[in-house]
Amino acid sequence: QAYVTHSHLHFLRMLSYEIPRWPAHIPELAPLFDNARPTIVDFGCGLAQLSISLALFLREKGCSPEMFLADIPVPQLEFLRWFCHRLKLPATIAECTTSIPLPQLPACDLLVATELFEHLHDPLQYLAAFCEALKPGGFLLTNIADHTSEFLHVTPNLAPLREYLRKHGWRELRSNRIFQKP
Repeated sequence: QAYVTHSHLHFLRMLSYEIPRWPAHIPELAPLFDNARPTIVDFGCGLAQLSISLALFLREKGCSPEMFLADIPVPQLEFLRWFCHRLKLPATIAECTTSIPLPQLPACDLLVATELFEHLHDPLQYLAAFCEALKPGGFLLTNIADHTSEFLHVTPNLAPLREYLRKHGWRELRSNRIFQKP
């Protein structure tokens, strides 16, 4: 509810985020660039700058990316519906609500969940669902470094998530940020 209350200000703040430039932005994702029909899930997507810019890059390379964008029901989601339609990018928009906090995720090649886990009361439940949705060899782009304890960081210690990925044999391509499913 705190995010919903501040959603208009947060929307304006997100408009100032830098748009990633591909392929140099995250070179570890290069194997994804050769996938003809990649599926990108962006959970806690905000304005999905990373996912949209990647989808546009992939489309320029002749690929047909599909996106699944999920967040709480805030004005950003309506903007994304309009924006993806305008860009002619196939995108499913899912709302995370109190009754359905974790919508059914499609099988995917890349799952983006940055600046998310520290805001969840049970982040391990979400990580397990994300890992299940990712195809073998798929990529998890996240931030599972510990965070400072503050009002909206209800789980600042993310060591259990790092341990979960190590225990399940995920390859860490960039410390606490980019992982590849075995």
